[in-house]
Amino acid sequence: MKILLRPVQISDLFALQLLEKKVFGENFSNSVFEVSKKTEDWLGYIAIIKIKFFGFYKHKIIGFIKMSNILDEFHIDSFGVDPLFRRISIGELLLVVSLIKSIEIGSKICTLEVRKSNFNAQNLYSKYKFQTKGIRKNYYSINRENALIMTAQDINSDEYLRFLFKQIKKMNLEYTTQSCYYYKIPSATVILRRIISLFNNRFG
Repeated sequence: MKILLRPVQISDLFALQLLEKKVFGENFSNSVFEVSKKTEDWLGYIAIIKIKFFGFYKHKIIGFIKMSNILDEFHIDSFGVDPLFRRISIGELLLVVSLIKSIEIGSKICTLEVRKSNFNAQNLYSKYKFQTKGIRKNYYSINRENALIMTAQDINSDEYLRFLFKQIKKMNLEYTTQSCYYYKIPSATVILRRIISLFNNRFG
């Protein structure tokens, strides 16, 4: 199975708003993909798979990452993967392509907020050299949970670029054109991981 990672387009916004609700559940408040006149407000990537449905192929968005940029600082505003497609590296792929984009536009720092209780996300960010720099108290509006501020410094350095491209090579991430990427994964692996996710969601 091929997974396409491409930049967000205005035609994606409605589907993304629905996916946000699915991803965040009771923690969902406001969409970061509201229709805006500012093109930069759509800065982000989506992960897409092609599904055969009654003899027809349909493209389905299974993950997203929304970013913004101010001067030389890149900020990850929102990040999520469809629960049925977790544990197949979609989140990591989206993070990697967003870091590539941040470096392309001249950023030196990448920063984000993450729930204090979200250890899986924190482990992923730590893998990509993000370090905890502070706490935003009562940051999330739904349950007033604190957020950790995590930052990756000097992402435009030769050292970080070598590290990043080493990770890209490990994942066999294939660059195409127009900032699009392909990731190949065996269909059997996807099905197995989906079964595990469904089991965990039901009994975990």
